Order: sequence, then C-alpha cells, then structure tokens
Amino acid sequence: MEIDIVSNESGTTATLVGEADADNCALIGAALLADTVTHPLSLDLGGLTFLDSSAISELLEVHNALRQRAVDMSVVGVSPSARRVLEITGLLDHFGISDTE
Repeated sequence: MEIDIVSNESGTTATLVGEADADNCALIGAALLADTVTHPLSLDLGGLTFLDSSAISELLEVHNALRQRAVDMSVVGVSPSARRVLEITGLLDHFGISDTE
C-alpha cells in the first residue's frame, strides 16, 4: 500500500495505491487524520487493487472524524474493484460517489 498526500492552500489530496486491507488500514487512518489535514480532503481511490472490510471501516472512521473537525472529504477516481465493494456495501452514496463516475 502506498499513500501519497499532497497539500496546498486549497486542500489535501490523498492517493491510495495497492491493497487496502487489515494489514495496513491503521496506517491509512493515521495518514489521513494527521493534524495537518485541516483543509478539504480529496481521497483518490483510483489506484486501489483491493479493498476489504477493515479498510472500509477505517475509511468510515476517517470520514466521521473529519466531519467532526468540520473538514469535507470527497472520494474520487474510484478503481473498478473498489467501486464494486463500495457498491455491494451500499456506501457509494455515503461517500458521495455517483453511479456514473
């Protein structure tokens, strides 16, 4: 799993590449919830090849924690495999992902 985070004055973009699973989900949460994330977060899942329930749970926790900080989070560039998992779990709408993306 690779996590690339780029911040500027308008927001933060975090790109996840590889497999997001129980072995690395805590790393994902820690990276995304770093104290430096105070601007809107755009989470790019286009490079994910695998997404399991542990990683989904972590993304939900990140989303809720950012909401408590009044920080917006959007999910973009969802890979087909990640999209399928989010579709099956009914979380496309929760993360604001349209069916046509």
